[in-house]
Amino acid sequence: MRHDELMQTSLYEKSGVKINKSNQFEDWISGLVKKKKKQFVHGRMINEIGDYAGIYEANFMSQHEDNHYLAVTTDGVGTKSKLAAHYGDLSFLGQDLVAMNVNDLICVGARPIMFLDYFATSSLKLNQAKQFLKSVKLACNQAQCFLAGGETAEMPGVYHNSEFDCAGFAVGVLKPSDRIGSFQVRPGHQLISISSSGFHSNGYSLIREVYKEEIHKKKLKEVLLKPTALYVDVFFNLRSQIKIYAAAHITGNGFRNVDRIVPEGLKVKYNRIEFSELFLQLQRKTQMSTKEMLSTFNCGHGLVLVVDEVNLLKVKSIVESHDFKFSQLGEIVG
Repeated sequence: MRHDELMQTSLYEKSGVKINKSNQFEDWISGLVKKKKKQFVHGRMINEIGDYAGIYEANFMSQHEDNHYLAVTTDGVGTKSKLAAHYGDLSFLGQDLVAMNVNDLICVGARPIMFLDYFATSSLKLNQAKQFLKSVKLACNQAQCFLAGGETAEMPGVYHNSEFDCAGFAVGVLKPSDRIGSFQVRPGHQLISISSSGFHSNGYSLIREVYKEEIHKKKLKEVLLKPTALYVDVFFNLRSQIKIYAAAHITGNGFRNVDRIVPEGLKVKYNRIEFSELFLQLQRKTQMSTKEMLSTFNCGHGLVLVVDEVNLLKVKSIVESHDFKFSQLGEIVG
């Protein structure tokens, strides 16, 4: 299933998210950067825009040291921030912010080493800001990276009342031999998934619309604010024991993210993709088709890995030892 086989997310677009325009803008950015790829005296870019993290080979390392690449990502939490502001609870949102970045880093094989945050609000409320930063710091500890700095901005007129927004920036490091991606994927390789913790930080423009009449319910708050899972520990535990060829972080556009790790000329022969109960309930509530769901949400699958068939049982054991669910999604075919 490639992106052109997935239905356009008409219901998602009605909630205000213009998928086609977003895709057109991404294509334009990719073309802009590819037109002239500069070589600077201090290093060079290894990959193109469109990968999960930009990979940079630095020339400032000593010739006696092992060669390393730096990898960088940036992301936010989207309109999940509006729900956090509505509930007055930012105590887990920092994990969303860290996870959306470090989960992308591991998709190129990089180990997170540093994180920076940006927090902008109409007027600084200390309790709110402290909740957020404590959550960021705790998530950085769990992802084994330093909170290296950040920025807090008061912007009355841009944000109003309790409104705020946040963004994150992560740096990772990898050896050339650590790099993973579509360039390693071959026919016969297996796709497995590691379960999501819930909605993560995507699709909230639609989710807020769907649940607006029930927003006051305490149990719903717990579901809607549940933070994005951190996959750093389980990924590196797996990689220490088996070969991982590629990884896809299932975020905005859902399973279209898998296309990013499938080489030209190959495709995925999917098994039936099981939805977690949370997404089955959402599907019943919205009457969205299965294809539309898969092109909008993670549907219970947060990280997809490409591995050898012989390692499936070992992968399952390791994934479950980290309290995640394992699913065998399909196979790479010609």
